[in-house]
Amino acid sequence: MEEYMKKRFIVIVLIMCGFYVYAQQKPTVAVAAFDVQAGRGITQDEANVIYELFIAELASTGAVTVVDRFNLDKILAEMRFQTSDWSNKEKTASLGKALNAGIIVRGQLMKMGSQIYWIITMLDVNTAAIHSASRVQLKDMGQIWNALPGFCKQLVEKIKTTPPNVQGIPTVAVATFDVQGGVSSSDAEVVTELFITELVARNDVKVVDRVNFDKIVQEMKFQTSDWSNNNKTAALGRVLNAGVVIRGQLMKMGDNIFWTATILDVNTAQVLSSARQQLTSLDQIWGTNLTNFSQQIVTHLPPPNFFVGRWQATQKVDGRDIICVLNIKADGTVVVERYDTITETQNRTVDGAAMAAGVAMTALTMGLMSNTLFGNYNYETTYSSPNRNGTGTGSYSAIIKNGANQIRTTISLNLNGITSGISSSPRAEIYLNITSPNKLNLSGDFHTVYHIYQESGTTKQRDSRNSYGEFTRIN
Repeated sequence: MEEYMKKRFIVIVLIMCGFYVYAQQKPTVAVAAFDVQAGRGITQDEANVIYELFIAELASTGAVTVVDRFNLDKILAEMRFQTSDWSNKEKTASLGKALNAGIIVRGQLMKMGSQIYWIITMLDVNTAAIHSASRVQLKDMGQIWNALPGFCKQLVEKIKTTPPNVQGIPTVAVATFDVQGGVSSSDAEVVTELFITELVARNDVKVVDRVNFDKIVQEMKFQTSDWSNNNKTAALGRVLNAGVVIRGQLMKMGDNIFWTATILDVNTAQVLSSARQQLTSLDQIWGTNLTNFSQQIVTHLPPPNFFVGRWQATQKVDGRDIICVLNIKADGTVVVERYDTITETQNRTVDGAAMAAGVAMTALTMGLMSNTLFGNYNYETTYSSPNRNGTGTGSYSAIIKNGANQIRTTISLNLNGITSGISSSPRAEIYLNITSPNKLNLSGDFHTVYHIYQESGTTKQRDSRNSYGEFTRIN
């Protein structure tokens, strides 16, 4: 009985530990009160109701731990935290530490035309940078209830996905769009926020938080006329840590609305690219028009270098793992930390009857002799122990855009310590889809198995094969 109780106690402890570990693995998020546009038909009371419903639904997913609202309000009050402080890295980090949260969720309810837009922005509390963003379009407030489950599920997936720590991604700041011809400034704010969420979702640019942008512009007393001043735009870019600024306009003429935007290099005040669309209603901005517009505007930005980082590929050969680890640097160099190779030997014997039949069939059907039909070969394959001493260095060429969502480069290596017969200076094309930045594919002379073909003990042919294929980011 005593032994049974001991075992039962151990099981209970293990179960409790398992629950504890699971709870520790869940991201902790704090949800700030939702903002509303004044005078656009959405009241703060409605926003508060949606806020409470949102917190309840987010918590019910079981995928994240949500900070209690009263605890959040108490700490915000104690820290005298202001709206403008969301752009302050030190203050957001202190807030996150006090809340034991890694993500701050901020929401806005905005109305434009006949539609309501619910926009969520998630900030990394340690960096004050935008972690991710989402949006949903509603015809009326009554649709919130049915939209909640799907919206929260989408948010949870983004919260759980840690953005890759990669270098070379352009940082952009987005100024609130200007208006002309009857388009209201409130409408411009909605379009600006929708545009920012679309840019964030692209993964190929970093976007400065709008609160941070507006705060710095005010502090610098930056005027519209200053955009043409090289020194002032460069100073703004340095403070924002952004290389480019996107400025846009919404202009109405007759029955048409013209939506334009330009990307400005903050160091030169030169326009890098532009985008434009013609609409008959602001409601048309949602959907493919928004996606196409953002694609136009970033077309001429330098492609992001998502290749930077450590990558590993593993393939099974005779039940053994053959591993390659590449450390791709931001300066265009590569360190081969590991490059496993293995020798495969094939001893071949020939079935003479099958060979004679093959010769006869070839003569009848083709009128000539074909080496491929000379006989039936029996293979006996053996593998040596894997050689795990391969290392090396290398370099890669300029990053090139390969369509809307793919980038590619050519990698050249100088290897040593590999199995004799494997190329010591392989070249390969590597490809990466920016929507899945933790996987890259490789093709080319990048082999791992040295193949020896023997017949009657005499070496007839040597060949390299079995290329490394997909690599996974390991940090």
